[in-house]
Amino acid sequence: MRNKLVTGLWATIGLLIASGPLFAHHSDTWADHTRLMTITGTVTKHDLINPHQVILLAVKDDQGKVTQWKLLGSNLMAMRQAAWTKDTLQAGEQVTVSGFPSRDGRPVMTCVRMVRANGEELPLTGHLNVTLKNFLEKHGKELPPAEYKVLKAFFDKFYDPSAGGGGAR
Repeated sequence: MRNKLVTGLWATIGLLIASGPLFAHHSDTWADHTRLMTITGTVTKHDLINPHQVILLAVKDDQGKVTQWKLLGSNLMAMRQAAWTKDTLQAGEQVTVSGFPSRDGRPVMTCVRMVRANGEELPLTGHLNVTLKNFLEKHGKELPPAEYKVLKAFFDKFYDPSAGGGGAR
């Protein structure tokens, strides 16, 4: 009887530990996938933390007011497959980011395209590639032709449909 109780206890503990990541994951329904925006700012922090990449970006508006934006990337495995490390972005580096902003107006957005000040495009991967693909299919005609062309070229450069739903090439 005691052995069954101990075995059952260990099995329960094992299941709770294994299911932890399921509780940690969340959806991105908070983002407005009908409105793509582009911002330019200075990286203040870059973290590859569970469950997603997080970048803090100081963005200055036309009046000189600085707003701290929180940018959310893909999950860690997808970012590592795209060759991202904690050192890919450094504090003080300027980047231009396109993504889908928060529906409630908070300075938070997903990243679907990122470009360094020198013009280097950084690969983004995972579900965000699929999100960009869906946006371009549904709303691409609403964009200025030059912007659509840039986003489509970025998507074509980094999207790999064989990588399980949106991996990087």
